[in-house]
Amino acid sequence: MLLVALFVSGTVYPNAQELDEKAMFEAAVKALQDGFFRRAEQDFSEFVRHFPQSEHATDAGMLELHARAEALLNEDAYLEASGIFELISKKYASSPRARDAVFGYAWCQFKLGESRKAFERLIQPDVRLLKSEEGNLGDARMVRGLLLLAEVALATQETAIGEAALKRALGVALPPALTWQRQFLTVRYQLLKGEVEVASQSASNLLSLARMLPGSRSVAESAFLQADVFLRQSNVVEALGALELNLATNFPSAQRRTAMLRTTDLLKTAFKPEDALQRLGTLLKAFAGDTVLDVAQMAVGELLMRRFYSLAVEARAADGTNILVQARSHLSLLVLQGARTDFLGQAYFCLGWSWWEENLLVPSVDRARGAGTNFELAARNLPRSTEQMVARFKLADTLMLSSDYSGAVSNYARLLADYPEWAESKHAPHDQVLYQMARAWVGLRDLGRARAVSKQLTERFPKSGFGERCLLLVAQEMNRQSPAVEAREVFDQLIRTFPGSGVLPEARLGVAHSFEREERWADAVREYASWLSAYTNHASVPFAEYHRASANSRTDASSNSFYLFTNFLARFPNHELAPLAQNWVGDYFYEKGDFVPAEESYVRLYSNTNWAALGSLDVLYRARLMAARSSIMRQGYKQAKDQLTTLINLLNSQTNAPPNVIDEAWFLLGDTIRTEPEPGRSAEDMQESINAFKRISDTSDLAPRAWGAIAGCHLALAVGPGGVINTNRYHDALAFFQKSLVAPNSDIETRSLADYGIGTVLLGISEVVVEARDRNRLQEEALGRFLRVFYQKNRLPGETPIPYLLEQCGIKAVETAQVLGRMNEAANVTRRLMDLFPPLKPKFQARLEALEQQQAENKK
Repeated sequence: MLLVALFVSGTVYPNAQELDEKAMFEAAVKALQDGFFRRAEQDFSEFVRHFPQSEHATDAGMLELHARAEALLNEDAYLEASGIFELISKKYASSPRARDAVFGYAWCQFKLGESRKAFERLIQPDVRLLKSEEGNLGDARMVRGLLLLAEVALATQETAIGEAALKRALGVALPPALTWQRQFLTVRYQLLKGEVEVASQSASNLLSLARMLPGSRSVAESAFLQADVFLRQSNVVEALGALELNLATNFPSAQRRTAMLRTTDLLKTAFKPEDALQRLGTLLKAFAGDTVLDVAQMAVGELLMRRFYSLAVEARAADGTNILVQARSHLSLLVLQGARTDFLGQAYFCLGWSWWEENLLVPSVDRARGAGTNFELAARNLPRSTEQMVARFKLADTLMLSSDYSGAVSNYARLLADYPEWAESKHAPHDQVLYQMARAWVGLRDLGRARAVSKQLTERFPKSGFGERCLLLVAQEMNRQSPAVEAREVFDQLIRTFPGSGVLPEARLGVAHSFEREERWADAVREYASWLSAYTNHASVPFAEYHRASANSRTDASSNSFYLFTNFLARFPNHELAPLAQNWVGDYFYEKGDFVPAEESYVRLYSNTNWAALGSLDVLYRARLMAARSSIMRQGYKQAKDQLTTLINLLNSQTNAPPNVIDEAWFLLGDTIRTEPEPGRSAEDMQESINAFKRISDTSDLAPRAWGAIAGCHLALAVGPGGVINTNRYHDALAFFQKSLVAPNSDIETRSLADYGIGTVLLGISEVVVEARDRNRLQEEALGRFLRVFYQKNRLPGETPIPYLLEQCGIKAVETAQVLGRMNEAANVTRRLMDLFPPLKPKFQARLEALEQQQAENKK
């Protein structure tokens, strides 16, 4: 165990007298000269500890520091090495090695990016590099210093001093490493002066010199420099060949990575995209699984995206999607590598664009989500840059696409706050960001903030086209949400501020529409007419013509509307508003009572296949309903039933059919069957009507009316042929009338019909009741139902009673009171009927007289 402990602790010296001072110092120097810097540091430290009085002790202390600094240089610890070299140059300023320490310090500063500090130190008088009388230039250390000064001078653009240093190092026999370095710098200075041909000759043997040196760094730098020379000569193929020398797998990965980067940059900039992609494909196969392959993968992804953007817009739909998918296949490989690639942020950025562009071609939730996810990851992984700003900008845009307006506002605001220095950037100008933010606030229906952003945009960027577009956006949204007069003020502001704006026609249309919202129809007609005179060829002419016709139909001059709508249909038969115009024509005839041309108009509407392609399905479905209603009004019951059956079958075949329309169709079919006049209507027809009403959804607004109609059908079937009474029908009628009555969405008409129906059912049941007491009770309950409606006891706040039901319930109340022998009450109700319905007074007067006579007889 003791031997092991002694072995691991280092060499064991019994006593100092047994050590050879000279041998120990020389061993340390040899270790330093041979590059065993950590061993040399340890050896010099031990020497000083054992021979503190030696004449070499001072040198040993300095060399110990020097060895430590060199070791740190090997470990790329430039900051720590720099401090030690600076200490040596100051503490041992009189030593011949002090200048070596200065060179070491300058090299460290150069590697740390502090080229100016390195330059200033090397030209200090105490270094004496450029003094003509300075000693032996055969000293490799002196030449190394001159070459370092030449290198640093290039970085600081002090080329005159650099050339002087390089010139002083010429003509001296040097070791191979310094010979190569001198030649390397010579070529660089020649290129700097534009002496391309001279540089080409100087570079011809550079690779040969580099291959004589150990390691591959010199070969790599020689190849890179030769590539630069070839590029200056426009010899792209030779340049590419020089760069590819450094892709050999036996070279260090950092060197090969730089070579791959420069190779891909050259392919992207100097070759046609197809040729570049072909060469990159060869590289991908040659270096499959290699650590530098991510460079080529990124380049392929970028080139494919560039190919997509080179396509004409109309060609992108046909060929673009496939190119975008190919780009994603390469970029996704980079993403899978994660932290092992330097291109993660850039890969996410390009992936975001690929999904964004594909979503523009074939919109979908998944594509928009793919764009947003990748733009968000790009913003996280990219360094602060224009690309990072654009990524955040497009992230906000994707949130807009998915109507996540809060998320969009947050990201737009962050972009403005985080990148103030890029306010004028052509890549993502802040005026466009403000415009998008205003759009997001509009989406959130926060017009106050939208207007504030619009004001900020027009003040900060008065010459931006987004300012007028933003004002238009806010004004148009105000025209939907705010009082029309406030919206008109913003439109007027836009017209005044930007009199030559391209959005002026839209602003003036907004003014006209604001008058429509205020039902100032004459003003609206005037504005639309003025607009149409000013903008005869504008894309919005059809909209203006339609709205002029619509506004005109509300004025005293509404007789012109028929001409305006039919003229609109003749000029713009395939416009998206054409179905609405045709529907207006149908309604025009229907309201006039011209049911035949009304029906023809509705049929023309839903038969037009071009209009069906416009997506106006709801209008087309309702046109079928109105065609059926027109048939009913002209007593074409069979045609109405056929039309409704066809509509129902059509709706049942559609996955996106509006449920309210199919419910209306079932209701109208059931109503048509039960109200069709006899003869010809049978019990089977009534049952068919019941079946139609039962198809209506219980959640529909029509459900209470449908239940009342079902009850009415049961009531009609309660008395069969020969006067045979079916009490089950009475019970079914009573149940459905009650269901209709208590429904939460039942209106006053439906409830009144239900009370009237319940009263009628009770009277019918009373006719088959044997016991007089039960019959009386049923008749009293029926009377209460009729009076409930007649006295408007069933009316809710804001509701208006239905006159014909008041009349019918009043008459039934009178009749029921008579049956119960309550002539006085019957007479009083009759008098009230006379007051409520003066035109019917003669009819009720006769009834009143009969009642009064009956009262007189009863008193005798």
